[in-house]
Amino acid sequence: MSPTGKSSKAPLCKGCIVDRNGQPVSQVQVVSHIVNAAKPQVPQSDVSDEKGHFLIAFDALQAAGDGQLKIDFLREGVPVRVTQRLVGLDDVNSPVIMYELDEHTQATADTEAHYNKQESIPTVAITSHDFMTDEHEAMWASIQNVTVDIGFANFLAYVDKELANSSCAINGAHQTTIDEHSQLFNNYGVNSYELLDSITEKFMYERIFDHEAPKHGDYLQHIVDSKLPDWQVESRQDECSGSRLQLGRQHLKPLAFCPIELIWSYWIEESLLMQAFNRIALRFQNRSSVKQGPDPLAHLEIDPLRPLNNLIWGFIQNEGKRLSLVRRAYEYDHHYGIQLQGTAVPKLRPADSRVGFLGEFHKLLHIVSEFHRQTDDVTVRADPFPVMNAIYDVHIKLAEGAHNQFGDLPTVARKEMLMMQWIMARPEMREFLNGRLMVPQSEGWMDRVEHMKRIQGWPNHSMQHFVNLANFGEQLMVSIRNVNWSQVKQSSVAGSWATYWRESIQGYMHSYRAVTGIDILDNDPRMSDNPSAAIYKQSA
Repeated sequence: MSPTGKSSKAPLCKGCIVDRNGQPVSQVQVVSHIVNAAKPQVPQSDVSDEKGHFLIAFDALQAAGDGQLKIDFLREGVPVRVTQRLVGLDDVNSPVIMYELDEHTQATADTEAHYNKQESIPTVAITSHDFMTDEHEAMWASIQNVTVDIGFANFLAYVDKELANSSCAINGAHQTTIDEHSQLFNNYGVNSYELLDSITEKFMYERIFDHEAPKHGDYLQHIVDSKLPDWQVESRQDECSGSRLQLGRQHLKPLAFCPIELIWSYWIEESLLMQAFNRIALRFQNRSSVKQGPDPLAHLEIDPLRPLNNLIWGFIQNEGKRLSLVRRAYEYDHHYGIQLQGTAVPKLRPADSRVGFLGEFHKLLHIVSEFHRQTDDVTVRADPFPVMNAIYDVHIKLAEGAHNQFGDLPTVARKEMLMMQWIMARPEMREFLNGRLMVPQSEGWMDRVEHMKRIQGWPNHSMQHFVNLANFGEQLMVSIRNVNWSQVKQSSVAGSWATYWRESIQGYMHSYRAVTGIDILDNDPRMSDNPSAAIYKQSA
């Protein structure tokens, strides 16, 4: 069909351009060239200039043998390379390039020389700046691997493996299934709970304390060298035994790389895992969890929990040995200046609150989001200097809270929460609560807690958001804390950090907006507000 939409076909002329009326135009000169290739490829293009669009239509392409057609256009002496072809003649108001090749067409000597000359023309392109280097990427990757290594999925596999080994040791069997190892819990007393506790503690020790500080993360070494010279180890010969003695304070309680952050426990706490498990423990003891009115769990029969009765019994009996809600609440305030909110949380009187940390952290995320926007715009060279300054401010705030319980309390809280997650993920809990099986969740315990929140009438945000906040928040905190940002002089290091953790940063901001209604990306003035209060206000 012709460009005018009529059934008659405009006459074709080799190497000429015709407008919609079929008249030749000369603004563009067409030069053809055929080169050998393994497979024939048809170039495609939509070429335009100030006078309108020139659309290319190939009515026939029958080159001798396998070949590739390359066409160059000269517009007022300036070569234009065509790499695409528009199929069809849809735009009837635009001139159309009509070019036809038959099997006898060959390139002339003049065309060959012209084409070779065109190959020497330099290519101009705009590309974005890459801040990543192998050195920095290795550092961030080592931190990310550690935080993923101690996740619930690995913990679940670890417990199953340990229980299977324990079952083999008891029964003398060479292999056992996951269901069969449940017989280890079918006894009286607290032995089953203590067995799970010991397995979890072993997991924590192997995955946390055996890790070395990430490569190029020199923050801890800087503290020891500059402020604790007496922590340096001195080796001497023991006159009596002849053995070498390691003298100094380092052997008492050394500074060690801690790959976990209490922020993980805070967001799991906000997911109401602990409250949900405590309510189940009260129902197990035939105690109502409400002061007035019927208990929401009263109509649920606890018989499905019979295989877990000794685990829940051990949990109840060990209540005095676990961290209390008040103990954790005080430490959340000491580390990050954030407080829990709820009827079970008393009014706190902290001695040292990390006031201003949350605002600094969210300010960093907002600045990084602006940096990402600049890096996506290839016409702008992104400036990582504001990112470096913001990271330094957060790093100092984190360092101020790294005292006394910094290593112990996050570790113990993590262990206790992992145990509760494992018990909640058991099939017996599914049978007891009868949650929504078809809702996809990344971890097996999440749908149970989510159903408990609906039963109790608690804020019912998606559990996935809280897990994302816990995981992403921990990765960001560990990467900021364990690098000596006070000695970083090159802003490109901050650009590397922002580039590597982009998905974690964006995931954190999205989940934070979902549960609190506060948009960090939009520089919400409520960014420094207590998230726990915002969660309840969002659910009101």
